Amino acid sequence: MPDSTSTPIRPYPKQPVEFQEYDPRAPQVAQFVIDLIQAQIPGVIVEHIGSTAVPGCAGRGVIDLMILYVHEPVEPILIRLDMLGFQWVQRVNDLPDEWPKGAGAVLYQGHLFRLHIHVQPVDHPTVVEKRAFRDRLRSEPALRAAYMAHKQAILASGTVDPIDYTTAKAGFVRQTLEP
Repeated sequence: MPDSTSTPIRPYPKQPVEFQEYDPRAPQVAQFVIDLIQAQIPGVIVEHIGSTAVPGCAGRGVIDLMILYVHEPVEPILIRLDMLGFQWVQRVNDLPDEWPKGAGAVLYQGHLFRLHIHVQPVDHPTVVEKRAFRDRLRSEPALRAAYMAHKQAILASGTVDPIDYTTAKAGFVRQTLEP
């Protein structure tokens, strides 16, 4: 159960990327945040993606959520996410505004879990890609092991900046999804 606080979503703690073992509490934390978002914004679909959505998949320990909307204008959704306490990554890091990326954290069982949110239309091409990659990692242990080894190699090379780390992982993901 989450620890009480006046704001459900806390500020995102900025820190270098570190490799962390899979935390079995991640799905519970993700579901708590999903329920929180859907209570505030009933028309959206929220899905747990990324390494923390894959049992046994170690990584940097950040819970990634896709917040998908159908026909709603995005601005009211962003305002409600602001009210929950999310912060916007591309405004700080000068990233493109193709679709908003946010961050936050939630205290759960005495541990602060970092969160990344990706707000995008349900029919955006990356939605299918993110689902496919998550589902392949779940069903293919060899791919999951290769992905974890790739992430460890990135960190061993000295890449610990979150943006650089994400960029370095992108080739592995793209190659995995190629037909």
